[in-house]
Amino acid sequence: ELSSLISDYSDDLHIASAAVSGCKCLVTCDKQLVKAKSKIESFLLSKGYKLSIVTPKEFIDSLSG
Repeated sequence: ELSSLISDYSDDLHIASAAVSGCKCLVTCDKQLVKAKSKIESFLLSKGYKLSIVTPKEFIDSLSG
């Protein structure tokens, strides 16, 4: 089902692996993932996984706040 949101199979695997392993966030520079982050996060939440997709800058900013 995730492949309907993301066309790159390796991205699907990275997202699924991060979600299933309990990661809180996935840090990425991938523009497609960043653009679709709301849809991906909502989809994962509907399956019981809470995973935030963030850019490196967003991640660093969250550490300093």
